[in-house]
Amino acid sequence: MKRFLSAVLIACMLLGLCACSPKEDPFKGYTTEGDISGGVHLDHANARSVSLWQEGDSTYIKLTFNVGSRMSGGGDEAPASTSPSYKVYALSYPSRLVVEFESLEYSDYEHDSFTPAGCVVGSFLHRIEGEEKAAIYFQLAADAAFKAFSGGNQLEIEIKPMPEPEQKKGKERQRFIATANAYRDYCGGRLTDVAMTPSLDSSLQNLLLVSEVMDSDITAELFINETVASCPNAVREEWTVQPIQYGELPHYDASLGYMAAYSEAVVRIGDTADAAQVYIPDGWYLTELPKRSGGGSLYTRNTVIGDMSSEYECETLWVMNKDGSAEEFLDYEFQTVESAAFSPDGRRLAVLERAAETTNLYIFDVETEELTANLTDMGFGDMVSVYTWDDLGTTLYSVSGTDMMLIHQYDFNVPTENKRHGVVEKNGADEGCIAYCDGSVYFVQGDMERGDVIYRVKCDGGVRKAFTEGSSFKLSPDNAHMAINAESGISASSSASAKFRLYDMATGESTKITDDFGPQSFIWSNDGTRLYYFENRLSGDGGESSEETGVTVQDDYPYTLWMYDVASGESTKIGDFPTTSIYPGDSAGVLYFTYSDADTMGQRVKATYRINVDDIAG
Repeated sequence: MKRFLSAVLIACMLLGLCACSPKEDPFKGYTTEGDISGGVHLDHANARSVSLWQEGDSTYIKLTFNVGSRMSGGGDEAPASTSPSYKVYALSYPSRLVVEFESLEYSDYEHDSFTPAGCVVGSFLHRIEGEEKAAIYFQLAADAAFKAFSGGNQLEIEIKPMPEPEQKKGKERQRFIATANAYRDYCGGRLTDVAMTPSLDSSLQNLLLVSEVMDSDITAELFINETVASCPNAVREEWTVQPIQYGELPHYDASLGYMAAYSEAVVRIGDTADAAQVYIPDGWYLTELPKRSGGGSLYTRNTVIGDMSSEYECETLWVMNKDGSAEEFLDYEFQTVESAAFSPDGRRLAVLERAAETTNLYIFDVETEELTANLTDMGFGDMVSVYTWDDLGTTLYSVSGTDMMLIHQYDFNVPTENKRHGVVEKNGADEGCIAYCDGSVYFVQGDMERGDVIYRVKCDGGVRKAFTEGSSFKLSPDNAHMAINAESGISASSSASAKFRLYDMATGESTKITDDFGPQSFIWSNDGTRLYYFENRLSGDGGESSEETGVTVQDDYPYTLWMYDVASGESTKIGDFPTTSIYPGDSAGVLYFTYSDADTMGQRVKATYRINVDDIAG
């Protein structure tokens, strides 16, 4: 009996000891806080390859390093003797593992795709322009404990995901982060000393900046306000507060980049500067799409191509549909789109691109969306000024050239491609104006003896003939009238009947629109019933002088828009604008105004506004 009691007592003691012994830490030997560093300084360090795989509940990352890069044009390349100086650490909310290098000149691994594995859901290379330092971010599905092993030219990292931290009962709370759609500004050095780090968004396609996690949205808002106030280049509209939970990724809202357009004061009516209706928040209007293409508005939009380590900026063409949705129109990249015009039959699209000091005039087939001709290479020369289609859309005419500006044509009806180009008029032409009407091309040329003269020449051959005096002109869409400015040329005529007049193409009679000034620019409404023109109030002055102080005051809205009604012969003042970039809208009383803010050269606002003239004038 005593033996039995002793055995029971011993068993109870053993059970008690087991109950009191602590559970083994599953993350023993792993780093859960702080960082792991190693390696040495390497010149011309190259992250040659990155591989990922999963074993059990651990995910492994292997980085292999070379010195030099033949792939990136760095000359000789060889395996490194050791890893470059590195530091590995983890970030939370959202979960990321960062491998930061003191110096990393090349990253050839980016040319090879690797598949995410285990708790690694994505990755990106992060660099600040002008700095040697670089970092590879691995986006994780959860916070991670990690180990790092360095040997030879390889660095291997083992990651073990950690469970969500337990919250005490009754202490559950929502957490918040501040985010900014400003990663490119951050990399470009335009946002300095910002307490934020980069992260992929929930789609794993976009990068944005995130703050540390905060306990309230008010705290996050205060952080944004203080940060933006201390950074002159920060755009407040690109910053927002988001709730975030453990293991979640932030959401990227592309519209934040366009929000500044809605509050920008782009027009002054009377003494009040105000915003206008945003029509295209992210680009500049070019022209209307033909009905055969579905209608809508064609516009040019800045686009970033490539990944975050080797990206470049270009312009692409988009369509703003009638329902407000947008879609890409052509799979083609341009440097700077200056203008675009569909042929009257809607089958072709001409696009004028400015590239450095030259231009390219492209023709695209609208149905196939293929480039059919680059007229710059077809004989038009590398300086295309203006162009116009004939009535059928089979021939395009242009004032262009290289050494001398001439009237060129390209006839698509000619079956042999190298015979489609021809010169209509070989005696020269001034830049800025061209029109087609009833088988003739109209253009301007001026000299000190005769002044500025509008000429016309038959397209099928003939000698130029003086049409009327004028420095610039615009033919109405119905070819019924020509608006003529007599004061824009270098040798503006003083004998014209008015500084700005309307010429009747049928009778040859001229009607004075105004004799007070020659307009800075002017356009017709699409139905030809109205003419819109700009007065440059500060022409030659650069500012207005105060009568009391004599100090020159800069006017941010130096161009006054006027509307001339053809039927009544009356002009009405509309308002003041910062530029003269307007286009005819979808009705005679509507204009599209393209605008970019002067402070950031369009980085903050590059948008198109819809101006309802009748509402203002009424």
